[in-house]
Amino acid sequence: FFFFFFFFKQKTAYEMLRSLVGSEMCIRDRYMGYSLVGKKLSDAVPLTFHIKGRKDPEYEVFKALFTENEARLKAAGIGSEGEDEEASETELDEYTEYETAECDRNLWIIKPGENTNRGNGIIVSNNLYRIAEHMIGLSHTYIMQKYIERPLLFEKRKFDIRCFVLVTSINGYMKAFYYQEGYLRTSSKDYSVRDLSRSVHLTNEAVQIHNQDFGKHEAGNKVSYSDFNKYLHAHSQDNDIDPPIDLFKNILPRIKVIGG
Repeated sequence: FFFFFFFFKQKTAYEMLRSLVGSEMCIRDRYMGYSLVGKKLSDAVPLTFHIKGRKDPEYEVFKALFTENEARLKAAGIGSEGEDEEASETELDEYTEYETAECDRNLWIIKPGENTNRGNGIIVSNNLYRIAEHMIGLSHTYIMQKYIERPLLFEKRKFDIRCFVLVTSINGYMKAFYYQEGYLRTSSKDYSVRDLSRSVHLTNEAVQIHNQDFGKHEAGNKVSYSDFNKYLHAHSQDNDIDPPIDLFKNILPRIKVIGG
């Protein structure tokens, strides 16, 4: 028997029913799995590159796209280079008007491609020099994924959904069983695209436990499925979404489909 954990990060309430996306899963395995059943991986996860090093042709494709997005931002009067800098009120107003654009602030999440966990080696950046520098001297491959800059939040903070899955393999036939209960892991700090610190964007307990606000909002930064469902219903009501978004009717079934 094999036991796996999958977690998924959400888009906005309006986008989430169209495609829940996630991914600490191995991108290469998902490409293979989706192609076998005639699906596109891009229907389930954001734009993703699997880079084997700075000399990989795929890295050149990534850089070209990054530069193109950067040019779009500059054309709109919004700067994304120089992360962690405080934006002026004018820039924030422009960003509010521009936030529906595809490239937003050109943020990318960079992850080791294999042999890591607990948030090790992950950064969120919109600085091409820092991304390149992060790749120097590491022996593994990299996953470069377009960051979801307007995620659904829980009380203004990021979260991920933890699902318990039992995967059996009998005579080469694999079958997955999803446990009906799970939980959310939450960030300790309010979400912001201007603060790219790991404690804002990574919900791994190994990352959050070092933050002084760990456990301040929820015990152990954990939220039950039932409490999250109540939050979704209240969020739906506040945003005139009818019928309300429901974790058990809308989200978890979609996660099962994406998980294959």
